Amino acid sequence: ILCAVVAGCIVFFRVQEITVSGNTVYTDEEIISASGLSAGDNLVMLNKAAAASQIKAWLPYVEQVQISRRLPDRAIITVTECDAVSETGQWWLLSGDGKLLEQVDAAGAQQYAVLTGVSLLNAVSGCAAETQDPDQAAAAVTILGAMEQWELTDVITTVDLTKLYDIELWYGERFEIKLGSTENLSYKIQYLQA
Repeated sequence: ILCAVVAGCIVFFRVQEITVSGNTVYTDEEIISASGLSAGDNLVMLNKAAAASQIKAWLPYVEQVQISRRLPDRAIITVTECDAVSETGQWWLLSGDGKLLEQVDAAGAQQYAVLTGVSLLNAVSGCAAETQDPDQAAAAVTILGAMEQWELTDVITTVDLTKLYDIELWYGERFEIKLGSTENLSYKIQYLQA
């Protein structure tokens, strides 16, 4: 246990400040509340994994959470939020890890990439997307992850998963990209950017 000894007594590091970054959908207070962290907690003994899990469980737009400590008294929560859309007769926001966030109208969906050719089963906000073909969900997660990694979420407007061996992307409104399957996806995305 990390502690400091001052004049014969032991002083544990206590949380005095909790900061949040990376959030746009949720307020700092909502994220801190969901984490279960509070001022006065022992900074060294924080269960970072449990706090991160709680945030992801309570706040469906949060895709990734990193919690770090800055001695002597600060806990730092860094979140990554989701931003993709699936169209299945209804419009659903879908995270890069395949979690359904919420249902939106067509106007709200226009600001995101649209996944077509996907049939959702039992769509429930905050749960993993279940599709009639499990390979569709895996392909969607793979492609959305690559779009985020290569920073293409703002330029890819449509992803058609009707045929998993012949996936099509629209780059803006001008270019149709015949991706084929998700095999060698990193190479294909690099080639697309070149």
